[in-house]
Amino acid sequence: MSWLSGVFGKSQTTQTQAPQTNTKVESPESSSLGQSKPSTFESQPPTNQTTTQPSQTQRTHFFSFLFKDEQQPHDYTVKTTLGPVEDYPLDVVQEKLPHHMTPLQSQSKPVHDGDQTTIPFLGTVDHLQHDDGSMTNQTTSNHLLHNGMVNRSVHEEDGQTVVVTHGSGNGPLPTLNNLFAKPLWGGMVDSGLKQDVDQSMGRSKPKPDIDPMLLLD
Repeated sequence: MSWLSGVFGKSQTTQTQAPQTNTKVESPESSSLGQSKPSTFESQPPTNQTTTQPSQTQRTHFFSFLFKDEQQPHDYTVKTTLGPVEDYPLDVVQEKLPHHMTPLQSQSKPVHDGDQTTIPFLGTVDHLQHDDGSMTNQTTSNHLLHNGMVNRSVHEEDGQTVVVTHGSGNGPLPTLNNLFAKPLWGGMVDSGLKQDVDQSMGRSKPKPDIDPMLLLD
């Protein structure tokens, strides 16, 4: 079944430096923990003010030809309340955030600033760690939904620990992007994050961490 890797991609994280350009882009200031540092990705990550300008980078995903004329803006924000800060301390959740930055990510393989992760079927994203603790996934040209970004951050709201996921961009399938944001990030990804914190706090028994990518080998 090795042909699946060529079509859908194999989820793997590599430690690499993000491409450098002369244009610096500020990440969304969505966290109250501090100031973000600038990004220097090859394609400008959309900010909270989503622009309708198409990406200047040619998309190279296997199925990009199906959506060559479809590049529309999308923008969503998903808030997931984990529980009281006493049960879900901000520093603990923040420490676990890099373990839960992409769908189907093995929680034993955290991502770091400058890493790249290839997500099955979708393609590759660059990771950027900001000074405020938030992290951004920026699509590369071989990502099906390029050009887009997802920023994830941890906050306290009314005594509750909340994970905020903000996504925006100009690319294919904007309606589906917005529609599946909550079940994907608020459901699958943040459920894994909450379970991971529960395990680290001794509230539940650790479960075997099976890398879902092994199923594609």
